[in-house]
Amino acid sequence: RELAGLDSINQAAGRENREGKNPLSGSFTYVFQLTGVSKNPAIEKYAAVSKMVYEKFEDISSCEAIRAYFDMLYSIKGEALDKDGILSCIESENFPFATVAEKFRIIKSDLVPVLIPLEDEACRIRQELCKNYATKKLIRRASQYCVECRRADAERLERDGVACKISKDTKFYILLDVSLYSESFGFSVCVANG
Repeated sequence: RELAGLDSINQAAGRENREGKNPLSGSFTYVFQLTGVSKNPAIEKYAAVSKMVYEKFEDISSCEAIRAYFDMLYSIKGEALDKDGILSCIESENFPFATVAEKFRIIKSDLVPVLIPLEDEACRIRQELCKNYATKKLIRRASQYCVECRRADAERLERDGVACKISKDTKFYILLDVSLYSESFGFSVCVANG
């Protein structure tokens, strides 16, 4: 997992052995930092705080490490962490459940799905998507063969001719150059940077 917010790193680590069927000794999450690649400035701030916590704590999933991360983050970002004013809603006398539910999103994301047509079924789905309108059922079938990437990266891949949108009014992409995907390392948007 590329260095990012501690919550994102721990979430990725949790996926490594999601069902707890593998021994912990064989479940690893490697955190790396790319160089020479433009990075999202917002993510960069979270990554910098994570790096500080990473240097102080052996177990970054411990309650102490997580508390330290959010304490440091709050000292840097302050009220910007609650730009939707959710805390003030919660603190009011009449708890506005509907308002809080509308404002609260655990993951605010600009990620888009990219179909990786390597397996036979994924290739069949790609053909169906290119021939027919993308139905919810077809998109659901495709989801197990997808990875997510930032919308800006997907748009750049499309401009570079190595990915395409299934239609103008969708956020769903198909990878045309499958060499950008590796079973060992996953999806690399960096390769297309040249």
